[in-house]
Amino acid sequence: MNARKTILVSWDTTRSDLMVPFSDLKNHFRFVFVTERGAKVDESYSEFEIIYYEDYLSPKRVLDVNPSFCIFMSVVSFYDISLNYFLIRNGIPTAILQHGYYAGDVAEELEYLKLKETKGPKNTNFQVKNKNRDLFKKIGFYTLSLGLLDMMKGWLFYYKQFKYGFWNVCLSETIKFRKPTYILAISEGNSRIHIQKDYADENNIFYFGNFMAPAFNEPAFKEQKALTDRRREQGNSSILFFDSPYAERAIFGSPEGYYAYLKKLAE
Repeated sequence: MNARKTILVSWDTTRSDLMVPFSDLKNHFRFVFVTERGAKVDESYSEFEIIYYEDYLSPKRVLDVNPSFCIFMSVVSFYDISLNYFLIRNGIPTAILQHGYYAGDVAEELEYLKLKETKGPKNTNFQVKNKNRDLFKKIGFYTLSLGLLDMMKGWLFYYKQFKYGFWNVCLSETIKFRKPTYILAISEGNSRIHIQKDYADENNIFYFGNFMAPAFNEPAFKEQKALTDRRREQGNSSILFFDSPYAERAIFGSPEGYYAYLKKLAE
């Protein structure tokens, strides 16, 4: 029997619902998750190896786990940007695995990302968010991921994203450090945003459907469905409310206004 290939995964370790593809394939691949110290880790990750960026002074040391591939949730944090570019430079392909549906207007969404930074705070990827994160290690990790020929471009990007905002820079020019080898998308329509946002080559986009679908068979979803069915039998209607876009874009104004709307909706 051939040894399992190692896949490095930079992922959200707080959500068990995003573990479906890794749990299903754990007997076929060795998954090693990489995250920052201080991040919460859901108990469903306990069966996997987890390493921490802060334990590695250089991205070269990450090669000690012998990865043949790397999957990212996104290539936005500077640890992820550093790892993505370093692995590609060393012949190891990377991919962004799409983890949610996207049905909005691409131009509108990208304009919104830039507008948030124009009116609000600039990117804070290099700032210390809590005591467990070491600013100097993050800067060192980023610096050592760059080749000598890229050092000037790398630090120019570092400067510009502070001055103009991360997305204002990344959406006005191609930042090659962020570009993954592949995009693993739910569908063709959902992949459109990655062509502009992550500079995806259309020939390197692959479609796999919605890997989260099996999660809807979990007990929590079945219990909610049973409750909905009982309400329907009693003559009561149910509402399926998608709250994330409303909360993120502050459509209801203040948090208090949003909570008031939810309370009214539930009455």
